Amino acid sequence: LDDGRAAQVTSSAVLLTDAESGMVTDTWRSPENTSVTSVAASLNTIVVSLKGAALVVLDMSGSGISEGAKREFSSHEQVSCVTLSSTIPNVCVAGFWQDSKVSFLDLQTLEAVATEQVAEDDLLAVPRSLAIANIIPNSPPTLFVGLADGNVVTYSVESQSKLFAARKSIILGTQQANFTVLSRGDGLENVLAICEHPSLIYGSEGRMVYSAVTAEDATCVSSFDSAAYPGSIAIATADTGELKLAVVDQERTTHVETLAVHETVRRIAYSPSLKAFGLGTIKRTLTA
Repeated sequence: LDDGRAAQVTSSAVLLTDAESGMVTDTWRSPENTSVTSVAASLNTIVVSLKGAALVVLDMSGSGISEGAKREFSSHEQVSCVTLSSTIPNVCVAGFWQDSKVSFLDLQTLEAVATEQVAEDDLLAVPRSLAIANIIPNSPPTLFVGLADGNVVTYSVESQSKLFAARKSIILGTQQANFTVLSRGDGLENVLAICEHPSLIYGSEGRMVYSAVTAEDATCVSSFDSAAYPGSIAIATADTGELKLAVVDQERTTHVETLAVHETVRRIAYSPSLKAFGLGTIKRTLTA
């Protein structure tokens, strides 16, 4: 949190602890026979989903945990994922199991401000992960929606009246992509998508770029930018049970090595069978 305290969310409680002593200073527990199935946090606000049937807003700005808005949903409107972002204050974004629906919800009432059906053709493509990030300089924030079928849909959050603008879609696999927002330190952010084809999403020359990264076995990623490991991330793996610390480049770099031919190159061709390039050159010489 902003004041150095830490908030831990378990399947049944939210614990507020002092980071230095490790002592628990306050606890919020979920109602009996309910469990926390998803959570989103930003600054001093946490939104928890209780079995997808209810959302609860928790405020950590005071000395303890205070419960804010709470909304229960009907059996035809269950929450599948939720996210928060400081770039879009006073609202949270929730995905729903039914109708491939994503909604911006007012944090004061948890009532829908705007709603969009993300998968236009396949209503079984459920939103399973969400993220909001400032990707491109001098541009509105981008909403990322990871669908269960492997599609990643993005929207430009231009204004309160245009929360779902400039829809784009890309396929990163056959299963959902889980997003982690990574700060670049210049006011911009990158997004790391963990899926069958892990990708770093960043802005370059006014457009969004998807670049492959080597994190195929990752199941969970978190920013670990600290004094000892500046600009690092922590990667957890399920199969090997490892925890790795790594550094991800802010954008894809191309390594170029100059090779002198000593002739003028006029044509270039590539042979897939030989995996070799052929150069057609001209060499000029001066003779007496």
